Amino acid sequence: MVKKKKKKTKKIKYKKITFKLSSKQLSIVDKCSKLQNTTRNKFIKSAIKNSILTFADRLKDESIITKNQLKLFNFDKIGEQIEMFEEEETDKE
Repeated sequence: MVKKKKKKTKKIKYKKITFKLSSKQLSIVDKCSKLQNTTRNKFIKSAIKNSILTFADRLKDESIITKNQLKLFNFDKIGEQIEMFEEEETDKE
């Protein structure tokens, strides 16, 4: 029997972030991480992950349409053929 090759999983790329905390904030992070029985890093990562998940629905990937961008598909005028220079003529008038 022929063995199937394992699919290579895509390697996740991580970015490095640094920030400063005051001594009071650091002590609070330490206390909270001890309550959850985790390390500082895992506590901070979980807090960031939770906030990202709560705000993910508010963030939309809206494509930005510039003024000079060509409109190939105009769904407002269904059934009519749209010409490339039609919009320029209406703008000049």
